[in-house]
Amino acid sequence: MLLILLVTVVHAKGAKWQYLKPLKKYPSHAYSLKADVYYPEVREYIWQSPYDVDKNSYHVVISAYKTPLQSFKSKKVKKFKSIAPNFTKEANIREMGHCLMSGCTFSRSNGFMIDKNGKMWRINEVSDVIKYLGIIDTPAELKLVLWHNNEAHDKDKYRKTSNGYIMISEYDNSINDLGECGHFVYRLKVRKKGKITEKKLLKKTASKDGCITAD
Repeated sequence: MLLILLVTVVHAKGAKWQYLKPLKKYPSHAYSLKADVYYPEVREYIWQSPYDVDKNSYHVVISAYKTPLQSFKSKKVKKFKSIAPNFTKEANIREMGHCLMSGCTFSRSNGFMIDKNGKMWRINEVSDVIKYLGIIDTPAELKLVLWHNNEAHDKDKYRKTSNGYIMISEYDNSINDLGECGHFVYRLKVRKKGKITEKKLLKKTASKDGCITAD
């Protein structure tokens, strides 16, 4: 018993870092869903003016399914696609907005789900999306947690632990309007239930492209 424990610990410490792929690169089967969840998806609504929101125009960020949407009856598919998003303060899945020299872009995200009984649900909160995934135990689910928290970047690498994941996130920001300018390396810890419990700055240097202000 002691020998097995020792081998397990050594293996965990020696685990290799692996890079996460962009969210759209993960297929639907890369997510492990709870038993009563048949088809969830996250939609992102994008517009150019905060006063001109088109709630009928969106793209699907992720869809994870046991039953593909196309397998449902066409009437149900049409109804599901037409569910209006919730943009009240209760909806906290993801909200973005920034202005560059080319103009401003705003986006809000909502989740939607069909359960095992065919009932449709609107998912307003990040905690609900995580709940339908169950334990965060695949790279795709980890990337989705980061995306929900605006922590997803191109050079995200991870190592699995007994409690979840340790992340190293590296990114460059040269536009002051999008946050602090610089080149950053952070360490993050993500628990199995999808909570980010640590975000520690490991290194900050000057941005590779200098610093500019968009407005």
